[in-house]
This record gives sequence, C-alpha cells and structure tokens, in this order.
Amino acid sequence: MKNKTRKQSQNKKAGIFAAGMILAVIIFMAAAWFAFNTTNNKIKAEIQTLSILNNFNNEQVKFSFYAHDSQKLAASQAFYELAKEAAIDPLSDSCYIKETYFIWSEHCHPQTDQVTRLFLNKYNQTFSKLIRDYPNKNISADFANIIEGDKLTSTSLPIILEEKKKATFATYTITQDISPKPPLQTDLVGEKIYLDNFENIYNGVLSRKSSCSIINEACFEDLGFAHWNDKVEDKGAYLLFTLTTKETHFFQEGNALVYKPIVLNFVIEK
Repeated sequence: MKNKTRKQSQNKKAGIFAAGMILAVIIFMAAAWFAFNTTNNKIKAEIQTLSILNNFNNEQVKFSFYAHDSQKLAASQAFYELAKEAAIDPLSDSCYIKETYFIWSEHCHPQTDQVTRLFLNKYNQTFSKLIRDYPNKNISADFANIIEGDKLTSTSLPIILEEKKKATFATYTITQDISPKPPLQTDLVGEKIYLDNFENIYNGVLSRKSSCSIINEACFEDLGFAHWNDKVEDKGAYLLFTLTTKETHFFQEGNALVYKPIVLNFVIEK
C-alpha cells in the first residue's frame, strides 16, 4: 500500500513537472516569436525609413540642380529685360521716349546702384516663377536674394518634406529639410552679365559727344566698348544707338526660349 501511494505521488510530481515544462516551452516560444516579430517589424521600419530618407536626399539633389539652373536663367532674363528698357526706370517722370526708344539725358540715364536694384527686382520675379513651376508640387520654396559685388546669392527658407508611415503600434512621421545648402550663388561676370556697363556706356557716349565739333554718326565710330558691339543711326534731331552683347545668352523672348545676343537701344539728342 505504501509503495502504491509512493508511486502515485511520483507520477503526480512527474505530471506537474511535465506540465511545467510544456508551459515553459510555450512561454519561451511566445517570447521568441514576439522578439522575432518585433525585430522583424523594426527592420522593416528601418528599411522603410532608409528608403524615405533616400528619396528625400534624391529630391534635394534634383531640386538644388533645378534651382541653380533657374538662378542662372532668371539672371539672364533679368539682364535681357533690363537692356530692353535701356537700364532705366520706365516709370520715372524724368524719362521720355522717342518713337519706341528711351532717351538718355542728364536727367535720365543708367546709374549703377539703380541698375542693380532694377535687375534684382526683375530677377526676383522670374526666379520665383521658375521655382513655382518645379514639377514636385510638394515643394514650396521662398528665397531671399541679394547682390554683393558681382555675386548673386539666393538663400532658401527651410523646405520641409514630410511622409507618414504606419507601423505596428503607431503612425510615425519622417521630415527633412531639403533646402539647397549652401545657398545658391552665381558669379554674374562669369555669366557675362555686367551691371556697371550701362552707366559706363552712357559716360562713354557723353565723353565722345563733348569732344566732337559736329554731332553725327561719324562722331561715334569705334566707341570700343569691351562687351558690346555698337551701331549708330541718324534720326534727325536724335542719334539712335543699337548695342548688342558680344556673348550670347539664354532668355525668353515672347513665348520662345532663345539663345542669342542681348540688344540695348537708346537715343540721345544731338
């Protein structure tokens, strides 16, 4: 009887031990599966994050190239528009027009400080439009533009790209500033844009006029401007000057993008 009781006790202990082992295995497997699943989700999330960051970086490179090319095109466009208006403020009360040409005079002629301001205003308008036309409409950029010497610098406010991803337990947001770094900079002289030329041309014409006994076309032959070809025509009481850049430029003329010299026209009284 004692042997039977001892045997039953041993069987009971063995059963408890076996049940404990099974429970331990279940707990271990559950813990292992949870750890695997968590790690797997973490790896998956990390891969997704890396993919998103890579897309952000690619977009930054593309936008920076686009913005820099836009800066150069906008500068060239501003130079064209400036020359088209004879490098003066067309709204000035002291400036007049002969036929379709602006008259340069003592009271209305290019001055480099004013020329620089007019150029920057025209540049701002064209550059802003080009940036708005960037194909990725998720990118909205505002730039502060300045000219120091011959350097045109465009600095962007932060451009934040954002993407949301749903993970196992939460939705997370990834953001990155993709604004061009460092700021965009163009050497205007390197782009064959000379803002001081207009005042120099006026002074050169005025100097030649003061040295001539007869004010006619012959008086202004071989003016010798470094970056411009020049031609003079007699218009009765006026002389018409037509100058063209020796270098070609990209700019929009009407609805067409052209690559040709820029033209400067103005008249002076004899």
